[in-house]
Amino acid sequence: MRCDHVLLISSSYVLHANAHLTQFGINCDEHMQTHGINKQQLLQSSSFLPLQQVRAYFRAIKELTPLPELGLVLGQGYNITSHGLAGIAAISQKNLYECLRVCSQLMTFRIPALHADLILSDSHFGLRFEEVIPLGKDFPMMIEIVCLAVLRIIDLLFPLGHKKSHLNLSYSKPDYHQLYTKNYSISTTFNSQFCEILLPLSEKNCALTQYDPVNSKTLLTDFLNEIPDVNRDNLFKRVKLLLESPEGFLADQQMISTLLAVSPRTLRRKFKEADCTFQELINIIKNKKATDYLINTDTSIADISALLEFNDSSHFTKAFKSWKGMSPSTFRAISRTQSEKFEIFSA
Repeated sequence: MRCDHVLLISSSYVLHANAHLTQFGINCDEHMQTHGINKQQLLQSSSFLPLQQVRAYFRAIKELTPLPELGLVLGQGYNITSHGLAGIAAISQKNLYECLRVCSQLMTFRIPALHADLILSDSHFGLRFEEVIPLGKDFPMMIEIVCLAVLRIIDLLFPLGHKKSHLNLSYSKPDYHQLYTKNYSISTTFNSQFCEILLPLSEKNCALTQYDPVNSKTLLTDFLNEIPDVNRDNLFKRVKLLLESPEGFLADQQMISTLLAVSPRTLRRKFKEADCTFQELINIIKNKKATDYLINTDTSIADISALLEFNDSSHFTKAFKSWKGMSPSTFRAISRTQSEKFEIFSA
């Protein structure tokens, strides 16, 4: 189903995923038929598919095949052509920092379930990813896809460049966590505050051998012009930004509907068609705020519970376990024993 408010993902990510999965002996035709994906549509270079359709397709492959690490596999399988004009625009930039700037736009607009921000500090730079719509159990898979895809671009420009990078991931170690290092040689910290790709600041101005002063601008413009309007004006991002504002955190669906000039019924329908709920988006924000309190402050569990509008600490603890797979106190203890404060770049 195609609606004017359903987020879209480039069909190239399905086409190239299918080609890569054949190397693992996976026949994708049956899965495509089950999820209503037209093979001919995948061959159209400017074609897009509903995001929830692609999510369901990848989820089915992950569940029905012996590939729990599917996100790593798919991300590693993508190449520059998987990203269309955006991929070529990224490698045509002057330096690695500008390349990642384009990658942030690439991921935000071509895989709109996530929003990517370019980050910079006195020791590192990189990309930070956040959910735009609630992904639930699909979140680690989607993060793995985008992170590995970006690392592949970095490796194209600087062979073994990923060995200088570090991943911070906000979720707990999956059962296959050893594959991050064993198969993909990725330095990783789990249970972090954010999901990030980080590089040492010394690499920021590394010149790119494929720099093209003309293509770096024209291809970026062409890429931005081909973005579907629904992805450019992402409704779910707008709702999330309103909820994250100081005055918006306690807003209900009625208030958000008023601010967006849509009816509550319309807003509910839009969430339903995206296979998520308004409450799930609120939970993402509560998870983010709780993580910040637990890592960066000494605020008690009881006080965090009250700040996040839970009736009591037990309700907060139950919710946090559903988000992180562990209690708030356990998460705080783990976060304070691991060196995630970018010490990897201090040498």
